[in-house]
Amino acid sequence: MIKKKYKIILLIIFTLIFSCKKEETKQQNNHAEYRVDFIIKGDSFSKNLNQTFSTTKSLFEIMMDLKSQNRLDFGYTGSKDTIFITEIDGIKNEGSGKQKRNWIFFVDGNLSEKGVSQVLIEKDTEILWCFTQWEEKEKCNHKIGGNDETNNRKN
Repeated sequence: MIKKKYKIILLIIFTLIFSCKKEETKQQNNHAEYRVDFIIKGDSFSKNLNQTFSTTKSLFEIMMDLKSQNRLDFGYTGSKDTIFITEIDGIKNEGSGKQKRNWIFFVDGNLSEKGVSQVLIEKDTEILWCFTQWEEKEKCNHKIGGNDETNNRKN
């Protein structure tokens, strides 16, 4: 009878120890640091930016962080799931039409099928913003190579 009590007590202790370890691992994972590398390609400039953060955020939230730090200037319309980027660094979308150019973005080399507020960043990610005609979009796509923040404007 006493052996049985000790076995039960030991089982309870081991269960508590392992459950505490699992909770500690969960908490450590919640504090992971993510990095987003941006490249923004306009007519006569390209701009590389990066931002680190420790919680899952939407692409729009990260862009707003950059805007509040005066590292990225952009305009938008809409709210919540309907946010639409209308301009970046003073270059405005030209609207619809075959010859019109607009801002489009790629996430890790893939054209985004979601809006900026719907794309959740949960890992290191590369974002490419490109001002181009829709038919020319694939010419703009490439992996981001630089990690340093630069601003290569040509006046």
